[in-house]
Amino acid sequence: MQSIYLLTSLTNFKSLIKKTDDTSDDVINRMIAAASNEIENYTKRKLRGRTYGANGLPADYYNGDDLPRLYTKQYPIVSVTSIHDDTVRAFSSTTLKASTDYVVWKDEGIVELYSNAAKGSTFQKSIGNIKLIYTAGYDEFQIIEDTNDRIDFDEDGATETTANLTAGIYTAGELATHVAAQLNDVGTATFTCTYNYLTSKFTITSDGATLNLLWLSGTNLYRTAALLLGYRIDADDEDAVIYTSNDSILGIPNDLEQACLEITNRMYQQSAFGSGRFDKESEQMSGEAGGTLKFNSASMPPHVEKILKHYTRVILL
Repeated sequence: MQSIYLLTSLTNFKSLIKKTDDTSDDVINRMIAAASNEIENYTKRKLRGRTYGANGLPADYYNGDDLPRLYTKQYPIVSVTSIHDDTVRAFSSTTLKASTDYVVWKDEGIVELYSNAAKGSTFQKSIGNIKLIYTAGYDEFQIIEDTNDRIDFDEDGATETTANLTAGIYTAGELATHVAAQLNDVGTATFTCTYNYLTSKFTITSDGATLNLLWLSGTNLYRTAALLLGYRIDADDEDAVIYTSNDSILGIPNDLEQACLEITNRMYQQSAFGSGRFDKESEQMSGEAGGTLKFNSASMPPHVEKILKHYTRVILL
């Protein structure tokens, strides 16, 4: 089964190596998956956003230690759905912590109970008594007012309409829902917007007869949401009612995706599809037939390792 939590996309990798055909797409996808897994093993954490306790993923369970802080297994924390503290592990509604009883330190991956929390200011000391359902990892799309908060479109080939997006930070799913809502607020057709976590692309769909997305010719070119959604602004999208973004937008830090691209590229270049190893460290020639060649055989290219150290989990003793 293809993972949907990859740290780069097939589209972005093929753009890097200037590959246009699809003859080795399956192999490249496996390399991207392997590179993503290598990065997560190195950093000792799951990096792309997902919900633990939903969509087939198990919730997190922790041992209570009679302290007010809970250090989550994954971070940054996007949102907390529920926290139970139950020493008999039934996790009924009576052991549910109210959202007003704790504060979430998102970037640090900490949930901390307030001193006046209704159901106790510390987590009870027991084994497996804390059940946490939450969303964590990188999945961040930012709408900035007057910068990327407009979508110009027409539904008849003539009358321009503008959807106004609300400034804020969204997950990919939240952004897709918001885009659809704002299009529906001003348009005449019914619009949907979805995000595909495998391709990392948005798709905007209208049930009307015509939809033109005016990325280039629209009044609000200077503040279009096109690039945020992965659409290019060198031309309008015309003469269809379904448009999928041109580029993959993952909602993760750029340097983290670059690290995945670099590792995938090393795998690709060293495979039968590539041009050979690119991690050459030194070469010395002596005579017509002589010479030595030295490769950097480290598990991570040094510049990639430098990036990933920033994302490596700190183990608390």
